[in-house]
Amino acid sequence: MLISLIVKLLTLIVADKVTKASTESMHVTSPALGSYTKARKPHGWLPSVEPLLRSVEAPEFVLDGVLAAGAVVFAGERGLGKTSVLLPMMMAVAGVIDYPFKASIRRRVFYVTEDIEQARRIIAAMHKHDLITVDEQELQKMFQLCPAHRISIDEAAFYPKMLVGDYESNECEDGSTYKAPPVVVLDTVNTTLQIDNLNDNSEVSQAISRLREAFDTIPLITVGHVPKASRGDAKRASFMVQVHGRMILSRRYISFRRVVSDIW
Repeated sequence: MLISLIVKLLTLIVADKVTKASTESMHVTSPALGSYTKARKPHGWLPSVEPLLRSVEAPEFVLDGVLAAGAVVFAGERGLGKTSVLLPMMMAVAGVIDYPFKASIRRRVFYVTEDIEQARRIIAAMHKHDLITVDEQELQKMFQLCPAHRISIDEAAFYPKMLVGDYESNECEDGSTYKAPPVVVLDTVNTTLQIDNLNDNSEVSQAISRLREAFDTIPLITVGHVPKASRGDAKRASFMVQVHGRMILSRRYISFRRVVSDIW
């Protein structure tokens, strides 16, 4: 109770200072206009009046503690194993495999891939090692492979409207139901989107911004190739802009890929 009163008192004091700062005036003398009073513009770095101890909402995850819901880029050199790492993660999101990473919220996944046969081989290997925990019908419902075709940004922006019936019901602890939006994976940007120059920051930025706006609450994961010449500074890749998260796979962490390969 005492802490609450102190917080409220401090909030009122700060608010009072902000009000005074915003209403202060300054005396100006001009040869042309003479002497007059000019309102002082509030400083752009004034302290926030929001209570620091107010309740905050935890971020929503696609994969608990690993992938946040929103626009995420997964990048690495060509042939390094991005699909081999990401595809099982997405199957865990769909709740169809036994996997070290878990997803508290189960979602349907639409995995657009440039190499659908590679994706099927990965799934077949997991099935061979008894890692798939659902039957074929449930697998097809929760995890759908889509062959990649390069389409315009306008056509890609229309895609979320086709997914209105693919929100998965999740029962919450309080007994309510949360309809989780599906996840869309573009593996890779090069083979799914018609962008004239992937090295043009302005063009890519506009495309990603348009997709973020169109997908809104639907998590979007884009996979991109990082040229070997820029692997030392992958964060500068043009498709890294305006996203909620980044995951970069490099040879420095190649041992993780070997572990995944050993599993399936």
